[in-house]
Amino acid sequence: MSAIFISYRRSDTSGYGGRLQDELADRFGEAQVFRDVDTIRPGVDFAQVIDQAVVGCDVLLALIGRDWLAVAGPTGGRRLDDPDDFVRLELASALERGVVVIPVLVEEARMPKPTDLPAPLVGLTRFQAIELSDERWHYDVGRLVTRLEEVLGPETPPVTPEPAPRPQSVEGGPRRPMARLAKPLISLAVVVVLAIVVGQLTGNGSSPDAGVNANAGVGGPVGRGTTGAGVDAVLATVPVDKTVWYLGFKVTLDSATVRRVDGAAVLDIPVRLENQRRSNVYAGDVISSGAIIVTSNGRATELSSDSDLPLVPGRATGKGTMRFGVGDDFSLTDAVVMLGSADKNQATVPLVQSGNLVALEPVPIALGDKSLSAGVFSIEVAGAELRADVLERNPALDVEVAKGHRSLVLHLATASTTETFGRNFTPGNLVVGLPDGSTVATEYLNEVIYPNQPARDVDVWFVVNDPPAGAYQLILKGGPDEDATASIAFSVP
Repeated sequence: MSAIFISYRRSDTSGYGGRLQDELADRFGEAQVFRDVDTIRPGVDFAQVIDQAVVGCDVLLALIGRDWLAVAGPTGGRRLDDPDDFVRLELASALERGVVVIPVLVEEARMPKPTDLPAPLVGLTRFQAIELSDERWHYDVGRLVTRLEEVLGPETPPVTPEPAPRPQSVEGGPRRPMARLAKPLISLAVVVVLAIVVGQLTGNGSSPDAGVNANAGVGGPVGRGTTGAGVDAVLATVPVDKTVWYLGFKVTLDSATVRRVDGAAVLDIPVRLENQRRSNVYAGDVISSGAIIVTSNGRATELSSDSDLPLVPGRATGKGTMRFGVGDDFSLTDAVVMLGSADKNQATVPLVQSGNLVALEPVPIALGDKSLSAGVFSIEVAGAELRADVLERNPALDVEVAKGHRSLVLHLATASTTETFGRNFTPGNLVVGLPDGSTVATEYLNEVIYPNQPARDVDVWFVVNDPPAGAYQLILKGGPDEDATASIAFSVP
């Protein structure tokens, strides 16, 4: 399968789609880029090939032109409102499967708002867009290639973009830290600090910046000190080494450092981010969308946009930094980081104190049998757990679980069908039987499975309000014959 899928509308961005395909094929190879006109052979089922290509790709480029939202179909309605529209199907399939989506804006188009889109496509607005213009084409494509290499890995020599003209902002999606700009700035700051220290030590024998207290902020307010603007001075550092679960990530807080940057006090907390879902996720897009605050001395401070929260591949671990702009009255002694809204299941981490940690750790569920076959469907269940930290309705649209509630998560190792063609695997095919005899289905299961396909992960989420202890069943319904069912019994502690 191709690693890069280009989604475009012929009446809107066809020319840009072909031009971009040529550029990306030169960098990644023709076999790694899918665009329907050149890739689909005559006589092949168009919809099936599209769906297979989306399933097999690592990143989808959504080309959005000036008329992308408004393009009308044969009946006069918007094409995007038609459930059978190919562009809508491509994007909905990618969002549902956790494929990394990059909106690519051309013709000076603007990023759609959530209210502009049908429900299955709202997740598109959570991804950061890249703009391609005719005037800066090679530079803009270079930026896009750099982003693709972050997702796919640098399998080809990196592209060095040409000098950019005056920067232009691109609307849509949360901004991420400018890592490439940060490195030279950090290097410059280090040089400045060394120059100041050397000058002070060799000038009159005085110690550097006597006004900065290395212990400030641990037992009391950080204080103002006398550090000059632009100098990064560490005021206090404490080890944390505590782990919580939040929005599908296992988050370990390594340490906490209060420092003064440009005259302002900031709190930096390096974090280890274990992505527990199958999809590649920009942690900044997901985590910054929730409510993360640090409290101290009765004051609450939100997570700063300067936080460095990177792309983390599915089932992999990345490192980043949470940053908070704290005031001069901030003290690490009573500081607590809270992850999640107050009316949801909220993880809490006291940075210094040993008690009151609320980790929201998932509860594993033991399954006796793990294979199910009914009618045309067969599935293998890799595991099950109860989670309190997130309901993943869609990989790009996370919803925090209400306080006191948990969601039942099933990890399917693979699913297959005995049919000779692809068949939809929908909420009606997989339900959970509760102890009271009722059943609950996941509203967002929408997989297309094929015969003899390679094993792949599928995560299925069921909302069970305050799940009672007792006997449950996972029930598989086998397709056109509704009487064909199979079930696995399990218990919730």
